[in-house]
Amino acid sequence: MKTDSQATPLRQAGQPSPVAIIGAGIAGTVLALLLASRGIRSVLVERQLGADTHPRGHVWSARAMEVIRAIDAELAEALREISSPPLKLRYITWCTALAGVDLGRCVPIGNDPVHTARLLGSGPCRPLHLSQNVADPILRQRVADSPLIELLAGHELEALSQDDDACTLTLRELRSGRIVRRAARFVAGADGAHSTVRRLLGVRATTTPLQAVAQIHFRAKLGRLTTSRPSPLYWILNPGVVGTLTAHTADDDDWVLSTAVLPEIESASEMREARALALVRAAIGDERAEATILSIRPWTMALQRAATSRVGRVMLLGDAAAGFSAIGGFGMNHGIEDAASLAWRLQLLLGGFVPEGLAQGLLSSYATERADSAAAHGHRTQQLSDLSDEVLRAAGVDPGGFKALSTLSRAAWVRVLPRRAARTLFSTVMGAGLKPLRHLASTAPAGADARAKVRRAIDKQREVFVTLGTDLGYALSSGFVCREPHPHPQSPHSGTEYWPTTSPGSLIPHLWSEAAGESLSTRDLARRAPLTLLVGDKERVRWLAALTQLRADWGIDVACPRIGTDEGAQFRIRPSALAAALEIDESGVVLVRGDGIVAWRSRRQCADPCATLADVISRLVSQAAATPAAPLACPASPTRPTKEMQ
Repeated sequence: MKTDSQATPLRQAGQPSPVAIIGAGIAGTVLALLLASRGIRSVLVERQLGADTHPRGHVWSARAMEVIRAIDAELAEALREISSPPLKLRYITWCTALAGVDLGRCVPIGNDPVHTARLLGSGPCRPLHLSQNVADPILRQRVADSPLIELLAGHELEALSQDDDACTLTLRELRSGRIVRRAARFVAGADGAHSTVRRLLGVRATTTPLQAVAQIHFRAKLGRLTTSRPSPLYWILNPGVVGTLTAHTADDDDWVLSTAVLPEIESASEMREARALALVRAAIGDERAEATILSIRPWTMALQRAATSRVGRVMLLGDAAAGFSAIGGFGMNHGIEDAASLAWRLQLLLGGFVPEGLAQGLLSSYATERADSAAAHGHRTQQLSDLSDEVLRAAGVDPGGFKALSTLSRAAWVRVLPRRAARTLFSTVMGAGLKPLRHLASTAPAGADARAKVRRAIDKQREVFVTLGTDLGYALSSGFVCREPHPHPQSPHSGTEYWPTTSPGSLIPHLWSEAAGESLSTRDLARRAPLTLLVGDKERVRWLAALTQLRADWGIDVACPRIGTDEGAQFRIRPSALAAALEIDESGVVLVRGDGIVAWRSRRQCADPCATLADVISRLVSQAAATPAAPLACPASPTRPTKEMQ
């Protein structure tokens, strides 16, 4: 397939960039790096001049790390090396304060050998605990080092238009006010929850607010209080503060306290350092504890979904398309998966002549698949949030009470009160609501009873933190896949357990190549090309002729690596082991997309590979094109080929 490696430099007047990406957060940066790894140029537009130093998302799922590995295995390894060591992730702890009474622990990894074995055998990467502000500079340096990515930092998008062939962007350089106009074949909007791209497209977003919080970033030497029960996260429950203390990085002195606030009464942006320090000390359990406040940030946890993530040649990804709360850790990872889902499609579209039906199907199915995924992960977020609230209920605190206070704080009569009076009023009401938490530290029989109730609720919390099934086991139910009438059954514990399968819509199962000293997974193999056909060496010759015909008919290349046991094989494995893992017999075949998703399979030998492939592609296109989505700005003839030149 033709790529963009020898394209005219992006700055040449009149030459559109293949892809323009608005927003250099994690989702936008990962998309740019994925495209570059496939030889495709992009221009990456970012309003900020430098990376944000405030800690943000810190949970990297196994699936997200596999996307990073697809960019470069050394990059994935570099992030792993600076992430928190597994021992530090051993527990999730609930306590009245770090120096207070332990209420219970959840053991997501480490002490469960069965889960650990499943985790290590489920894929080439394990989840990481690493704050986004630590990863950002590493990814940004990769962008700077790539000759295929043009970074326009300090620029913001002001206008966006599109026609049949390209999009036109009007950018403003923030320092000088200079207007810059650029053209691009496709645009990816990865510019966050308050997306300018989404606004310019006129795409509505629905938001379900969950909680406004203050995130207090501070440094303190707390090793004496944490060494005996190392945790990435400590839930703090006392009348002075309810929230989480999170160790976002491998640095033992780097912490973030997240606690609920009422923005109308005391917003995080207005919080004084003395107030933040008092909250930190209440969480530590020592009024004299030394801590240095580094930053205080507001964050409104909410479920947000754009009405569509595609309008013509413009796609939305990351928080611009869907936002989640902290529970479950889906937000950043979902954005990375958006990038993976979009990258292989753009590679096909930018590779040469693509029939209009296929082009429309690829773009429409992106919007459908990501909307379905956002809905499923949003639903799971709400389930986990409700489960997490059971601990507060067990402690005698109504989780809905704070939501009621938040609603009350926006009442007209509250707004006319003097600010100090309003703070005093709501502080008194909130203190009364948190009063039952005093019993948790009591040595009286009532305290023992309260702790026992909380401990029973904590025993149910493992599902909140073990999300391997949701991560690797999520399967597409529609889109660019040939779903089977009876998909593979899911585990009864589908949120925590992952059952590998090649049922179309699922992530391809992981197998290591058996070549000595080689670190190559079946998922690595699948992520190297937009589409990959996995078939045993004995059947491969028959399928190569079919792939040649497919290229002539549809203008797309499908990779077909040699899989076998001899020295010339690109993936070394015994035929029986491959067949067993792929749930086919030794003459069967599996078609995998560039994001690792199984598009189609035949469990047994196909009599006519040419006719079979033609039928498969036709089915994929007809299914995807039938999906409702925002049309191109100027619809073209359904039979006209679209040439997406780079």
